[in-house]
Amino acid sequence: MTMKAQPKASHFIDGEYVEDTAGAPFDSLYPATGEVIARLHAATPAIVEKAIAAAKRAQPEWAALSPTARGRILKRAADIMRERNRELSELETLDTGKPIQETIVADPTSGADAFEFFGGIAASALNGDYIPLGGDFAFTKRVPLGVCVGIGAWNYPQQIACWKGAPALICGNAMVFKPSENTPLGALVIAEILIEAGLPKGLYNVIQGDRTTGPLLVNHKDVAKVSLTGSVETGKKVAGAAASNLKHVTMELGGKSPLIVFDDADLESAIGGAMLGNFYSTGQVCSNGTRVFVQKGIKDKFLKRLKERTEKIVIGDPMDEATQFGPMVSKAQLDKVFSYIEKGKAEGATLLTGGGIPNSVSSAGNYIQPTVFADVTDATTIAREEIFGPVMCVLDFDSEDEVVARANATEFGLSAGVFTQDITRAHRVVDALEAGTLWINAYNLAPVEVPFGGSKQSGFGRENSIAALNHYSELKSVYVAMGKVDLAVLRFYCLFSPTGRSAERMRGDEGAIRQNFNFGAPLIRPCGPPSPRWGEEAARPYNSTPEATNGGCWDKKDHRHAPGRLHHHRFRLRGLGACLSSFRGWKEYRAGAGIWRQRFRAVHPDAGSARLADEHEPL
Repeated sequence: MTMKAQPKASHFIDGEYVEDTAGAPFDSLYPATGEVIARLHAATPAIVEKAIAAAKRAQPEWAALSPTARGRILKRAADIMRERNRELSELETLDTGKPIQETIVADPTSGADAFEFFGGIAASALNGDYIPLGGDFAFTKRVPLGVCVGIGAWNYPQQIACWKGAPALICGNAMVFKPSENTPLGALVIAEILIEAGLPKGLYNVIQGDRTTGPLLVNHKDVAKVSLTGSVETGKKVAGAAASNLKHVTMELGGKSPLIVFDDADLESAIGGAMLGNFYSTGQVCSNGTRVFVQKGIKDKFLKRLKERTEKIVIGDPMDEATQFGPMVSKAQLDKVFSYIEKGKAEGATLLTGGGIPNSVSSAGNYIQPTVFADVTDATTIAREEIFGPVMCVLDFDSEDEVVARANATEFGLSAGVFTQDITRAHRVVDALEAGTLWINAYNLAPVEVPFGGSKQSGFGRENSIAALNHYSELKSVYVAMGKVDLAVLRFYCLFSPTGRSAERMRGDEGAIRQNFNFGAPLIRPCGPPSPRWGEEAARPYNSTPEATNGGCWDKKDHRHAPGRLHHHRFRLRGLGACLSSFRGWKEYRAGAGIWRQRFRAVHPDAGSARLADEHEPL
C-alpha cells in the first residue's frame, strides 16, 4: 500500500536515513480522516547507540569551527526551509491536522526564523568577557556542552525541532532529536535540509520512539544536555533522571495560564486575544490563556460578542485554505477533551457554545467544536487542570488585587496576559503575575528574538533569544598573569625540648603563600633554666604550649624525634596541596611548580642549644 507521507526510513543518523525493523512498528495517522499516512519503527537500543555515537564523533570538529562558520550553515538551512515552505507546511498539516492557512505562516517559517536568528547572532553573542585585574587580567569564553538530546511535542513538531536544534548547533554541540510518536515526520525533513545546507554528518540525528525511548537517551552516559517540551508529569521524570547524572536540562512544560481583561480594554482586541489564546492550533498550545478573567462591568458584553465570533470559526478540511479550525491530533486527545467538557457541565459551569462534534466534517476525523464555558469558578476541574484542547473558561472578577491573587493560585506559571488601556496598570499587573512569558494587549505571539519559558511547575530554562545560548553552553574562566610568580621566602625553625619532642613552624613574606603566616621577628628565643637531664634547655616558641605549635597553617605540627637518628616525616599545608620531606641535612618544600631546598643544622639537645635553619633557596 502506498502511503502519502511515507519517509525513506524511520530514523536519520549520521547524514542518512536508517531503518531497523526490529523496532516496534507504529502508524502515523492523518488526524482529519484517520488515514494511515506512514508506518515507522521505534528506535531499538542499537539505534540509540548509533545516533549518540555519531553525534559524539562529529561534535569536536564542529565545535572547533568559528561561530561565524557554523552560523553560515544555519542561515543556509533557513533559506532552504523558506524555499520549501509549501511542501513543509503540507507535511506539517498531514502530521498534526492543523489547517494549512496556519502551518504555512506559523510552523516551518518559525523554524526557519530560529536557524536564521541563531546563525546571525553567533559572531557576537558567543563572545566572552574581558576582566581587568590591574597588571593581570582574566577572560571568559563560552564552550559547548557536547551531545544534546531534544525531546519534542506533537503540537509544533517542526518548530520545536528547530527551536532546540538551532541554539544547540550554533553553540558547537551535536543533537539527537526524538519527535513525538504522534507527529514523527517533520523532524526527518529538517535533518535532511541541514545536510543539504552543509551541516557535517552526525551533528543532527533524528530517531523515533515512544515513552520507552526517552529514558535510553536521557540516561545515556555520553549525553550532556536534555531539552524537553511536554507535560509536567513527563518533565518531572525526565528532569529527575537527568539530575541523577548532573546533566543540563531545559524543561518547557504545561500551563493553565490566566488572561485578564479589565473593563477599559478594547473589547474586540481582548476577544481576539482570548480566541487566539484558546482556539489556535485547535487549542493545543501549552501557553494558552485558558482561564479568561473578565471584569464584571463588561462580562455580559464580552460573552455575547465572544459567542458570536466563536460560532463563525470555519471548521473543515485542513488542506482547504479557507479552514480556520482543524481536528485534534489524535483520538486519545479528543476523548480526553470531551471528558473535561463533561466534568465542566457536571460541576455547574455554563456551556456557552460548542462542546460537541461539528456536523460539517468527516466523522472519522478527530474533530471537536471550539468550546466556551461561562460562570466558571476557581475550584472547578476545568479551571484547575490543563486540558490541552479548545476549551475556554471565562471567570469574572471585581478588583485588580483580587484577580492577581486568583490568577497566581495555580501550580503552573508558563504564561499570562493582560488587556487594558491603562499602561501603568498593565505593567503593575504583569510584574505581580507569576509566569515566565507574558503579554500586554496581545497573546501567544512568540518571535524568536524573545525568550520563551515558564516558572513554577511549568518548567525552567528558556527557548529562543540570546538567553537560549546560556542553556546550550557553559562558561570557562581563564586568569592570565602578566608577571613572574614569586614564592615566599620561607624559614624553618627546629625547636627541641627535654622531652624529645620537636615542633616545626614556618614564616614567610606577607601574602605570598598564606595570609595568616607569622611575620616579623623570629618565633624562638632561649628560655628556661638548665635541664637536669639535658643540660641547657632548648629554645621554645614564645607561646610554649604544645597547642600553639599545632595552629597556623599546618595540618600536623608536633611530632616525635629519636635524637641522633635519621628522621622522615611528611605533612600537608592546608589549602595548597604542598608536601614537605624532612631528613638529616636536607629539607625540601614543594609549593605549586616551585621546589625549595633548605640546608640546615639542628643541634641535638645534648649540645645545649637549638640553631635557626638557613633560609630556603629555590632550585
